Formats: sequence, structure tokens, C-alpha cells
Amino acid sequence: MDRCWQFLSDKGLAKGPDGLIPLVSADVWKEDCVGKQSAITAHLSNTVAQEFLQAPSTSLRDRQRLVSSSANKASAWLISIPSAPELAINDSDFIFAVRHRLGLPCADGLPKMCACDKAALANDASHFHSCKNQKRTSITARHDFVVRALAKLFRQVGAVVHIEPRIYGSERLRPDLDITFPDLSLMVDVAVSHPAAPSRTSPTPLAAAAIVERSKSVKYNPLATRCASTFLPFVLESYGAYGAKAEEVLKILGSAARNSAISLPAGVGTFADYAAKTLSLALQKGNAVIARRGATESRAAAVARGTR
Repeated sequence: MDRCWQFLSDKGLAKGPDGLIPLVSADVWKEDCVGKQSAITAHLSNTVAQEFLQAPSTSLRDRQRLVSSSANKASAWLISIPSAPELAINDSDFIFAVRHRLGLPCADGLPKMCACDKAALANDASHFHSCKNQKRTSITARHDFVVRALAKLFRQVGAVVHIEPRIYGSERLRPDLDITFPDLSLMVDVAVSHPAAPSRTSPTPLAAAAIVERSKSVKYNPLATRCASTFLPFVLESYGAYGAKAEEVLKILGSAARNSAISLPAGVGTFADYAAKTLSLALQKGNAVIARRGATESRAAAVARGTR
């Protein structure tokens, strides 16, 4: 008991009536100390995280990963109860998601080089999320997973939704989704940004999402104005963080759901909570497609090169 109390004291936990631990170890079992375990654990975890972020040995890529993974709703997929198909994730995809969150290689036994022949996989565990070989294949598939999930959610709350078709080889002139409510016309374009990509140099929370939001707004705001519509970019980071404008989209969904008679699956409190978990899982399933395809192509390329 004394050693435990001393350990927590040395870790900087506040002592006394307003603190997390009593002034003396003998009072740990008093009634007003019971139930503080979760707060103590959170404090210790936050302390370790801050020490890791501030350590000179921590790479920029690891700072970006931890900051993004710690953002609001980034872990929604981890706390989702699989009470409906859209709230479930299979074992294989879950393993890929956990490896990505922890900054580990997506699989064991990967070759030294990616199939693109531009990156050593040992130096960038998340390389496939920014690999040029994946941009028009699996990265596009992940984007489409999120688009379809978002469209379905808006239809559930009574909106008329048009998904802009993709014409390969040409630049899209309109956003992904054209959404119509009786009192609101909304255009939404979806993107997933990878905050630990080599081109990203900021560890600031949601910096990667903000850059994409600005570029999408510059591109589509004039069109939305001409169409008497409102444009919102829906940007997720690959580790699960929601961009500021994506949060606004969730608020619109939640507000519309309050005027609709919607039966929610077990384990979700509100429609906004259900939407966040659905979209978070769609993202992780898309991440798994990227990891799986990247690993397969890299192994095949290594065999063709006669290397390992």
C-alpha cells in the first residue's frame, strides 16, 4: 500500500480532498477514494503519452500518429458493439487497424522494398497509405467505402442523395455527394488524409485534415454558391481523426435524425454516435484494403526482382 501510494505521488498525482490520492497512504481505502481508478489510470496514460511526444528520440512520424489517434472520435471503431453489419469488423481487418494505430508494419515478413521501388518498408510502416501505386486502386476504394457509408446515413435521416459517378481518367467537376433536404441543399466531398505521409511536416492536431479541407473548399465553394448550396468537405485522417468540417457534417446528421423516427442498433446512444462509429469502421475496412493490397504487391514484386 505504501509503495503504491508513493509511486502515484512520485508520478505527480494531486493529493488531498480535491486530488486523486489521499494525503497519506493509510487513507486510500476511505470511501471518498473509491471509484477513482479510471481517473488515476487516465492521468498516468496521459503522462506517458506526453513524455513520449516530448522525447527527443520520438520521430515526427510517431508524433503525427499519436496525435491523430488521440483525436476526438478517432477510436470510435474500437468501442463499437457489433450489433449491426455496419458496426462490425472482421478479425483480419481489425488486426490491420490495430497495427496501423500502433505504428507497426501491416504484416509480418514484408520485403525490404515496396512494389513502387521508392520506399524501404522498414523506414515507414504506413508507407502504403501514401504509396503512388495505391492512389488509384486501394486508396480510391477506401474513399468509396466512406462515401457509400455517408450516403447511406443521410438517406436514413430522410435526405435525397446523389453520388457523383467516377469517370476514370478525367477530373471530377462536382463533389462526391449532392444532398437535398426540404430546407437545405448540401454538397459534400470526401477525402482521407494520411498525417504521417512524407509530405506532411506538422505534428499539430488535425493539420493534415485542415490542409485538405482548405483545398476542397477552394475547389468547390464557387460551384456550391452558383447552385445555391452549402459545401462541406468531409475529411478523415487515416488514423481515424475527424476534420473540423466533418464534425459539422455529423451535427447536420444528428439534427436531421432528431426529426426522424429511426430505430438504432443496440450499443449506440444517438444517431450522431451511430454515424461516427459507422464511418470509423468504414475507414478501417478501407485501410485494411490498402494494407492487404500493398503487402501482396510488394511480395510479388520482391519475387519478380529475386529479392526478399
